[in-house]
Amino acid sequence: MLETPMLTTRQQEIWQFLAEYVDGHGYPPTVREIGDAVGLALPST
Repeated sequence: MLETPMLTTRQQEIWQFLAEYVDGHGYPPTVREIGDAVGLALPST
């Protein structure tokens, strides 16, 4: 996976989840799935 030094820790966590999810499923997760995976209470946070 590409290193992304310009991202915050939280952004890196989300990016990692996205990359792994797409690799495993072949399509991107929903906003709710992203939030659940990284501990966001609401999609707007």
